[in-house]
Amino acid sequence: MMAKLACGILKLTLDCSRVTDDEIAEAIMLPVVRVRELLRELASENLVNLELENDVLLCYPTSRLKLALYAIKQGADVQSVSLGLNWREFEEICAQAFQFYGYEVYRNFRFTSGKHRYEIDVIGVRAPLIICVDCKRWSSGRFSALRKSALQHFEKVEALSENKSALYRLGVNGWSKAVLIAAILSIYEDKVKIYEGIPIVPVFKFNSFLNELQLGLCDLKKIEIKMTSN
Repeated sequence: MMAKLACGILKLTLDCSRVTDDEIAEAIMLPVVRVRELLRELASENLVNLELENDVLLCYPTSRLKLALYAIKQGADVQSVSLGLNWREFEEICAQAFQFYGYEVYRNFRFTSGKHRYEIDVIGVRAPLIICVDCKRWSSGRFSALRKSALQHFEKVEALSENKSALYRLGVNGWSKAVLIAAILSIYEDKVKIYEGIPIVPVFKFNSFLNELQLGLCDLKKIEIKMTSN
């Protein structure tokens, strides 16, 4: 029940800062009285602030990301939670998964190659791996676009592999080699799990992807480069 409530609040506050108890009750199909009881439980955990105005209870999430993580801990489906996140919060879910598995995280990493400027949404670094993730918070049914983006993203990772100064900004000093991997993170699952060697990972499987990465490296397109002292 708490997971359903948290997901409902996330979706309803995607484009605004507050939501009423009536709106929540309608969205998750519970009586307003019950919704108010559950909201007070969330407030006791500092996940929302509540304010009574003209007999309407207003709900303000204190941190939407904390509320999302709370929903997942309460058993909510990660995909359902992700639908209630904006693009920056979606990237943060990716970053936190990296951190859980011991990766150093770089967000919105910018670099140049020749006359071109590039940006990679999230990079996870743990010797010898540099995993470059393009986060696509797209609606379902755009799988052909995802695959096209996968190829474009790999070109971006190739450009990064050719820029040693950018690589050293990722803290690879002292490494003998680096292995760069391009990956797409999406909300929905594509029937194609690996497209031309580039993994397309639904957000609800990203943790298992990281956990099992070493076992599946041979199936992935990767760039291995020899590192020298900076």
